[in-house]
Amino acid sequence: VGRISYGVRWRMWSPKNHLKFPIGFQESVKTMMMASRRPESLMYLLQDEIVHFIMNKCFWDWWGDEMAEEAEEEAEQAESETARDDATSRF
Repeated sequence: VGRISYGVRWRMWSPKNHLKFPIGFQESVKTMMMASRRPESLMYLLQDEIVHFIMNKCFWDWWGDEMAEEAEEEAEQAESETARDDATSRF
């Protein structure tokens, strides 16, 4: 009859899809790029394309898998709990 095949395609990092990666990964990219701008860093010797290539080869979850929306929700929840605790402690 017929055959079905499927596969998994991993999203590779690039500046274009930077915001689709977890927060930890985004922070790592930022750190790598900042290090490549400092003359006292060995990374200063690397061109941006090389730093991009290195980050492209890193797994997306090496620095955690928390996404921006989850972090924002957790921060809002913690803030509302703190406000609620402050309000109840006043009485």
